[in-house]
Amino acid sequence: MDEQTAKGLLRATGYEVFQYGWPDLLVVRPSNGAYAFVEVKGDNHSSLTNEQIVMHAKLFNAGLPVTVVRCAEDLECVTFIPRQPAPTPPLMAALRRRIMK
Repeated sequence: MDEQTAKGLLRATGYEVFQYGWPDLLVVRPSNGAYAFVEVKGDNHSSLTNEQIVMHAKLFNAGLPVTVVRCAEDLECVTFIPRQPAPTPPLMAALRRRIMK
C-alpha cells in the first residue's frame, strides 16, 4: 500500500490525516481527538530503516506508539492515543515559574 491509498482510506472513514514524514502520517479521530502515528510500507517486503527503528523506539518510550501498515487490513489495528486535556491556567503559570528559575 502507498501513503496516498492509506490517507484516502483513513479519510473516507472520517479521520483527519496529516503528513509530516516522521512517521508518515498523523491520524486524528475528530469525534474525540484521539490520535495515532502511522508508518506506511509499500508491501510485505518493505522494512524499516535504522533511522525509522530508532525514531519509533523513541516515540514508543515517550508513550506514542507507531503502527506500521502494509495493507488496508492493517489500518484496523492502528493504536489510537487518547487526547489529553489541556493544562489549566494555574498549572501553566506554575510551569512557567519553574522554567524561568
